Amino acid sequence: MIPKVSRFAARYKGLMINFAYQGANKPRKAIILAHGLPSSPSKPLDQEFSGLLKKGFMIFIPQYRGTFDSYGKSTIENCVDTILDTISFVKRGHATELFSMKNVAWKASEIILIGGSFGASIVLVAGAKSKDVDKIIAIAAPTDYRDAGKRPQYSEEKISDDRRIMKRVQPFTWRLSDSTWRKFENGELDINAVDYSRQLSRKRVLLIHGMSDMDVNFRRSGDLYRMINNGHKARLMLIKNEGHMNLKALGRPMVSLQVSKWIMAD
Repeated sequence: MIPKVSRFAARYKGLMINFAYQGANKPRKAIILAHGLPSSPSKPLDQEFSGLLKKGFMIFIPQYRGTFDSYGKSTIENCVDTILDTISFVKRGHATELFSMKNVAWKASEIILIGGSFGASIVLVAGAKSKDVDKIIAIAAPTDYRDAGKRPQYSEEKISDDRRIMKRVQPFTWRLSDSTWRKFENGELDINAVDYSRQLSRKRVLLIHGMSDMDVNFRRSGDLYRMINNGHKARLMLIKNEGHMNLKALGRPMVSLQVSKWIMAD
């Protein structure tokens, strides 16, 4: 008999957070997932996360502040705050479930951050800032927005390309001001992982990147790896003939296996 998946929705400091676990409620490792831009928040029961649930992990998926059903306006930088607040929520260990209005409780033995694309840069910076996180997985991470799409030797998209897409596709779900977009395009926001290389060198960081990525050049992950691996805690996983990846990559057997092994290793 397949163990039942329990799923919940809660609000914490104005954030909408969906979370789930499979089987009996017990202490377990908690994974916080950060999605990309432009993109929509994943759901805990999406197919790509079924392997993590079956292996006994608890999954938390926040909606960035100022996007979707979280309150406020987005400053892009507060996506990092979203992850830091979600870490506090996981540590808190209890909440009121919004559908049933019943109290739920859990205990996290460890907190791991996983982000895809834009979300990868967010978990790298949030993980660098958090004393409660040691393991970070960054999939196809933009590591320095100051020269995104501006290095002639790197084939990749520009922030302005994302802005045009989001104005067409998601004009109401990411509540961004024009001044925020300008700061984002100019690289003026505090979301550049390369600025936190000293802190990240003390963490366990797994960088995953497709070598045929035309959105974020795979050398971005390679550059950061060389900056942070002086503590020999970092690992770089480059995948040949693979384009731009996001959290859906966790549903691929090869990636899922390596991620699970890496999380469980001491």
